[in-house]
Amino acid sequence: MINLVIRADSWGSLEALKYSVASIPMPENIELRIVHSDIGNFSESDLDLARASESLMIGFNNNISMDLKKKSDQYKLIMRSFDIIYELTDFLEEFAKGKIVIELQEVAIGKLEMLAIFYRKGSDTIA
Repeated sequence: MINLVIRADSWGSLEALKYSVASIPMPENIELRIVHSDIGNFSESDLDLARASESLMIGFNNNISMDLKKKSDQYKLIMRSFDIIYELTDFLEEFAKGKIVIELQEVAIGKLEMLAIFYRKGSDTIA
């Protein structure tokens, strides 16, 4: 599950952003969840919420203060702001692809029985 804290510049942009995030095709084992969404710039409380819920902080048409950016880097949180919705959705798709858990399954395609080993001069071995 990928948690998101979303901020936008206006209510219309926020609604369009929520719709775009909900329509992103995700792999079956990953889900996007919006923990909090509001308008305006990011604040300390958004940073605390993102830290507690292990969320990405995604902004649209807003500014990120240097103080908050330093704190997010210190806490190892991802905080990004985008000007184009398609760039934002592409970022979330790529981020989700990096979170895919691949389950390896061993499949036997044959069976081998060793009957004899022949050693030759040098490093060659025949089985």
